[in-house]
This record gives sequence, C-alpha cells and structure tokens, in this order.
Amino acid sequence: MTFNNRLQHKTDYELLMMVNEQYRYSKDLLTDLLVELDRRGLHNDRISELKQKINDYRQKHFSKVMEKKEEETESSPKLFTENSLFLFSFIFSTFFASIVMAFNLREVRKQQAILPLVSFGFLYTATVASISQHLDVMGVVAGVLLNGVGAYIILQFFWKPYIGQKKYEKRPLYIPLLIGILLTLPVLYFMSQAGMTI
Repeated sequence: MTFNNRLQHKTDYELLMMVNEQYRYSKDLLTDLLVELDRRGLHNDRISELKQKINDYRQKHFSKVMEKKEEETESSPKLFTENSLFLFSFIFSTFFASIVMAFNLREVRKQQAILPLVSFGFLYTATVASISQHLDVMGVVAGVLLNGVGAYIILQFFWKPYIGQKKYEKRPLYIPLLIGILLTLPVLYFMSQAGMTI
C-alpha cells in the first residue's frame, strides 16, 4: 500500500496529528499529506505553516538544482577532441594541430602554454618537412607517420598537464578544416608549379 493510500485510510484526527508531528516525516510524505488534507477540506494555522515550509523547501531545492546545472554548463569548455588533433596533424601538419590545440588552451585559460606549444609545432613540422624531402617518395609516408607522432607528443605534454580528464563539450571541426584546406591548396598549387614533389 502506498503512502497516498495509507493517508486516505487515516482519520482526520490522525492526519492532523501528523501535521503536529511533521518533524518525524519526510518532505515527500508531508507533500502527500497536504494533498490529502486539501482533498478533505481541512485547514488550520499549522497546516498553513506546513504548506509554507514545503513551498520554501521546493523553491530552495529547485534553485540549488538550477545553480548546479548552470555551474556544470559553465565549467564544461568547448574543445577540439584528442582525435581531432590527430586528424589535423595527419591531414595538414603538426603545426596546424598545435594551432588547434592552442584554441583549447585558451578555452581552459592556460595561455601561458600556447607559445611553447606553437613553437614546438613549428619546429617539429619544419624538421618533418626536411626529413621528407630527403626520402623522396617514402617521404610522404614518413611525413604522415611523423605527424602522428607529433600529435601524440602534443597530447602527452600539453593536453594531459593542462586539460587532463576535464569534462568538455565537443567543438565543431568544420571551421578549422575549411581554414586548413584553404591554406593548403595554394601551397600545393605553387609546389606543383615549381615542380616540387610532396
């Protein structure tokens, strides 16, 4: 038998005694009690006080729930995912992945790490380009693999220390992808015109 059913089988006197001894009961049961009292048309000062107390509790509880949701929303930054860093590194370069990661660092307010990050990405990419040129056709494969290593280094030395396991919302990839493509196409065009291999 549920609380509601039990209350319906109690006498008016028993219900009023529950109001007087309200400290013994949970807020949920007291809410059901008030519903039953209203159904029977029972009213007095103690019942009015209990109604006010339950209403105050509900408003306070609701406010806390909303505040918690707002805090969770505010504390969840929008970041490019770890997998997206590998994607950008493979398709474009480790330097481009470092730029994308820099946006993540700015989002979590770790701007002090941006310059070392971007410097690493630039130097690493320059090194990979130099190695790839000396390996001719195999340089393309080596470049892709080394870019993957570059992304891994970024995750180990910049993601883990500054972001770690922080909860975050996934940031859309289409804008950096579009920028990367627009920047890459002219480079590929001029390289083909100069007779350079990639």
